[in-house]
Order: sequence, then structure tokens, then C-alpha cells
Amino acid sequence: LKILSRKHELSKDKIGWEIAIRILTIMTLIELDMLDEATAQTEGLRKHMERHSKMKEVRERDRIILKTLQAMEKQGYVQDKIGAEERTLLEKLQSTTAKWRWEPVTPELIPFDRWMAARYKKK
Repeated sequence: LKILSRKHELSKDKIGWEIAIRILTIMTLIELDMLDEATAQTEGLRKHMERHSKMKEVRERDRIILKTLQAMEKQGYVQDKIGAEERTLLEKLQSTTAKWRWEPVTPELIPFDRWMAARYKKK
């Protein structure tokens, strides 16, 4: 969390890197059971993406990840069940469709869909 909270020069130049750092921060907060902070960070991510979607391209995958985080929040981040909305979004993220699939040469260091599937123990 300390490392992620630092301001990195790269995030000033590339919108994708800033979004990826914010998503990774939210994932970390959820894992640390700091759910109020995760909720606040998710709202910050939404506002950040909204601001930058007008000027620069925000990837469709990042939009789906945001929707998934918001759906997880509605469910209270409960690990033992996955809602219908979350399941649909997870299936999109796991698909081979170019705009939704994880790409290894992107700022998304930990594939969100794999993390989420492991969190919900879904294969």
C-alpha cells in the first residue's frame, strides 16, 4: 500500500498507468479488509475515469473493472457468493474479445479477472 500510494512520474504521462495503480490499490485494500477505504477509492477511480474519458481514451476493460468493483461494493465484498451482475462482468473480463481481455503488455500487473475468480473461489 505504501508503494502504491507514492506518486509515480509514469502516471503523469499515461492515463492507463494511473488507472491501473488505482485498481491495484483497491484490490489491495479489499484484501486487507479495509472496505471503507476501498469504497472511497472506487469512487475516486470513477471520478478520475469520468474526467479523463472526455480527453483521453479509457480502455473498455477498465470500465468493466470499475463496474465490477461497484457491484462488489453493493454485495458488501462478500467472498462466499457472487451476484449475477458480478458473474456477467467477470465472464466479459475472461472472454477473448479484444476490448475486454487481459493483455500482458499493459499496466494491469495482476489480471483483475483472475484475482476476482480466486477471491470468489470460482473456476
